[in-house]
Amino acid sequence: MTEEIKTHRELYGTDPKPGAYEWDAGNTPPTVHPGGRWTVRLTAAGWDVIFHPFDNRPDRVLRKYGPGENMERQAKRLALDLVDRAWGR
Repeated sequence: MTEEIKTHRELYGTDPKPGAYEWDAGNTPPTVHPGGRWTVRLTAAGWDVIFHPFDNRPDRVLRKYGPGENMERQAKRLALDLVDRAWGR
C-alpha cells in the first residue's frame, strides 16, 4: 500500500484526546474464524496497535508506540500491514 497515512491533526486540524480516539485499520477476511479487526488507539502513554476479536475475547495489544504524530503514523502503518498480511496482499 503506497497511500499516505494521515494523522488525526492532518485530517481534522485538532489533537486527539487520549481514551477518546481510535482508528480502524480493517478486518480479517470473512473466512477467518473467529474474525477480528485491527485498531490504533490513543492512550495517555501513546499509541497502541490492538487486535479486537469478534468472539468476545479481550482486546490484545500487539505493540505500543510513544506519543506524537510520527508514532501515530508508525502505529497506523503496522496496523495496515497486518490487515494486508491477513488478506494475502
